[in-house]
Amino acid sequence: MSDWFEEAEPYVRSQISDALGVATRGKTGGERLAAAKIVRALVGSFLHDRLDETLTTDIMTVLARRLHDGRVVSHLLRALVMGTLDAGRLTVALERLAGRAAESGLQESLWHIVCGMLEVPAWRERVREEWAREALALVTDSSPTFAVSAERLIRAWLDLHSTVPEWMAPTVEQRPDVLASPRLPSRWVWPLHAAAPTTRGWHLLAGLANHKCQPLDAAAFGAQLDVAFETLDRALGEERDPARRIALASWLAELGWRL
Repeated sequence: MSDWFEEAEPYVRSQISDALGVATRGKTGGERLAAAKIVRALVGSFLHDRLDETLTTDIMTVLARRLHDGRVVSHLLRALVMGTLDAGRLTVALERLAGRAAESGLQESLWHIVCGMLEVPAWRERVREEWAREALALVTDSSPTFAVSAERLIRAWLDLHSTVPEWMAPTVEQRPDVLASPRLPSRWVWPLHAAAPTTRGWHLLAGLANHKCQPLDAAAFGAQLDVAFETLDRALGEERDPARRIALASWLAELGWRL
């Protein structure tokens, strides 16, 4: 650690403590949100993996008190993920917060807690399936930045469990744009599409065929094979791009052979 930071560190910690006080007792939502952003920025810039027990406890206390304010929870959770020294000892407390958020219908806060827990090895396996399902349903229905938001949870869940659960199918069906998310690993594109094949999904996959989308695995569609064939046939009829039509036609031939 540089000499200048050794001198500045007590001041940084004091500023974080003061901001946490405002995040708890601020008179307006704007004040509380600004304070939470300051905490996140200071931890990310100066205390990455260096939060002491006092500040960690203070952040957890504010999270519990402001659990109904999803925006404040978002920034404080990020600060906790970036700064915690001993993630394991916070597992039970975060489980309790997630459980409270779920029971109280605080879906936005639940979303941020679930995503944060899925990012940390010591926490990820304690995320309950019903929490992840509820959180994903929230962004499916309401998020204007759906593809980025959903990809965060979907990718983390699939990396952990290595299979597409049934409760992801409605999300893929309603918002197939997730298939084109730049951060979604290519190995999950077909399994997600196979869970809920859509015409829009086929169009997107045809655009990815040359650089991200792996070869078609017709057997992966299982009971959805008829739906896959119908939606693919419709996509081919709608598509005007020559290169994409070639990809769609080749897939249609493969699926037709399977039927």
